Amino acid sequence: MLERLWPSIVTGGWDSKDDQAARFMKVGTNNRAIFEGMIAGIRFGKAIGWPRVYERIHALARDMRKRAAALPYVKLLTPDQDALYGSLVSIELEKKLADAFMAECERRKIWIVRGLRIRIAAHVHTRPRDTEAFFDALAVSAKKVGA
Repeated sequence: MLERLWPSIVTGGWDSKDDQAARFMKVGTNNRAIFEGMIAGIRFGKAIGWPRVYERIHALARDMRKRAAALPYVKLLTPDQDALYGSLVSIELEKKLADAFMAECERRKIWIVRGLRIRIAAHVHTRPRDTEAFFDALAVSAKKVGA
């Protein structure tokens, strides 16, 4: 099975087949917080139930998709079929708006990956005010560039 297993957390040399199973123990500087957080997340999911976790993130994504679809200056890339987008909503902006939006996000300390296509991900810990801040920054940016 060693040939077919992939580790979750790794550092250099993890793929050295000569090390056999020991290659899975190469995690770089041992950051216990990563492992504790991962275990806590699994316990949390099991405690409240994975369907409930999914419903939370998908409800947030449905709301984000609905909001994005209503904006004339946003090209919505996410299909409307629930089963096709889970927790992710993708939009595309024109360059002028994207540039203004990136600057507005930077000013507000909203961390996003720069580009014309933006993928908004909902997580179980995402708060409605987080998505509100995103869409508010987008509206302010659109107003600035006359979109």
